[in-house]
Amino acid sequence: MKSGMLLSFPKSGRTWIRAFLVIYEDLSGIPTEIIYKHQVFHKNPKRKRLLLVRDPCDILVSLFWENKYRSNLRSKKRYLRDFGFFIRSPQGAEHISRCWNSWLNDGAKQLEIKYEDLQNCIWEKILRWFRIEVKKDIVLEANELCKFDNLRKNLHRFKGHEWETKFLAKENQAYTTHPKNPETHKFRRGKIGGYVDYLSPDDINYIRKHVPEAARWYREYT
Repeated sequence: MKSGMLLSFPKSGRTWIRAFLVIYEDLSGIPTEIIYKHQVFHKNPKRKRLLLVRDPCDILVSLFWENKYRSNLRSKKRYLRDFGFFIRSPQGAEHISRCWNSWLNDGAKQLEIKYEDLQNCIWEKILRWFRIEVKKDIVLEANELCKFDNLRKNLHRFKGHEWETKFLAKENQAYTTHPKNPETHKFRRGKIGGYVDYLSPDDINYIRKHVPEAARWYREYT
């Protein structure tokens, strides 16, 4: 039986946590046994849940590029005329709001972690939440491999390694579809607040208005 669930809206950093747990399990020999979901179709009160969140502005920029370059589904490409159109579409800001509202009010016991916290070696807190034995030396070693810049620089070390499939969760995915285009990378930028390079002030105000749940974690939304 899996020991816990990691729940997040797409492009919130789920693969980053998965990468850490895959490496930690491999180096320590301690099974992590986590289910990874972007949606929950049933409740399981016995399963501990981690809810990973991220600034919705950063989510939507990253999701725009994901859908543009990494998805083969027409349904995900139909709203990609530009950023302003995308964030106001059914796949945009209000979709994040609906998901978060559901997850915050379904009565499940959960630990809430922000994407921004992942840069601060918060791994021990995550391991303890899932009741996974903590080996501090292995945590530090896995953390070094899983620093965002290291994940990007060292992708060649994982090519063909069993870690690669476990990171991506699908054998037919790739770290990048166009190596010379940084917007195609699975680990794209990891820049907190990087949305200001893509969104207009009106776009940002729209997102902040239509995702009120974000005020729980981000003061910019209050």
